[in-house]
Amino acid sequence: RRRALELVYALVNETNASTLTKELLDYLHVADVEFKADLVEKLCQLVSMYAPSVAFYVDTVTEVMVEAGEHIKENAVRSLLAAVSASGDDSVYRHSCQALFTACWECYFGENRKTRTPGSLACATCWVLGEYGDVLDIGVAQANAKDFAAGGQVTASAAVALIEHIVENGRECSGALGF
Repeated sequence: RRRALELVYALVNETNASTLTKELLDYLHVADVEFKADLVEKLCQLVSMYAPSVAFYVDTVTEVMVEAGEHIKENAVRSLLAAVSASGDDSVYRHSCQALFTACWECYFGENRKTRTPGSLACATCWVLGEYGDVLDIGVAQANAKDFAAGGQVTASAAVALIEHIVENGRECSGALGF
């Protein structure tokens, strides 16, 4: 299996990055624990080099954080945040806020909530909302993050409620703060 994964990693380039990244993400969902750390590292490296867009990069690393956040290295999260920051594009900022908020919300409050939300996801979400939350199209105010429906619009009150929940539950975001 390890040799087959090395072959797939070697085959990735600009033209097939989207397809092979999706295949690697699908494998991440079923991979044995012993393969996850290496798979996460390679996936993050590949997507940072070959992502066709920053939105694709954000979506892919977000999915990696949700599925195997305990295996993601801090430098992969920093690279993601740097790519978002360097884009200089409000639509990328908006997409990043929405994607990370939605993933983090699902981990905390969704039907398939996790018993432990990955710290990397919580940190990235807090950082992106803190830096770029002002570009969100603020909709009807919601009482708290639990009222947010997946696929819905992130509101200021929902974003604040989620950040408060992360802080109250002891999620340490020193990596994002250091960025």
